[in-house]
Amino acid sequence: MVIAADGLRHRITRRVQRRDPENDALRRAVRAALVVPMAGALSFAVAGGNAQTPLFTIFGSVALLVFSDFPGNRQNRAVAYAGLALNGFVMITLGTLVAPLPVPAVLLMFVLGVAVTFSGVLSETIAAGQRATLLTFVLPACTPPAPVEDRLLGWTIALAVCVPAALFVLPPRH
Repeated sequence: MVIAADGLRHRITRRVQRRDPENDALRRAVRAALVVPMAGALSFAVAGGNAQTPLFTIFGSVALLVFSDFPGNRQNRAVAYAGLALNGFVMITLGTLVAPLPVPAVLLMFVLGVAVTFSGVLSETIAAGQRATLLTFVLPACTPPAPVEDRLLGWTIALAVCVPAALFVLPPRH
């Protein structure tokens, strides 16, 4: 029984090392597991009974910590996160405005999807933030209409908690 368990553990360890040789996925997962609950708790404390602020804080935290991992030194990554923050404010506002109108929301999603996808050829930094940028539009466009201020507050809390964590807690070894 012990021999079978050791063999299984060895096979799992080998498979994980083959698929994630530099432990990049593990690093992101551990960082997100540490920081996302703190951001969510802060958001619940700030928002009170408002459901939109914690929703956007948690999704924003996942977008910032898991979906985007910018290359370069700390300064370049900070600038990239500032650009993603600005994109998030614009996309959340646009998504909130078109949420009650399904046809314009779909058309705008198509246009933004094409624009964001093709903008990734400009630099690897832009390419690294594509999924997070698209998520900041998809979430507000697909949820019931709500005040944009609550959603932007959630995004702001996610930025305040997660950007310093992304820069200083388990940074990438690019």
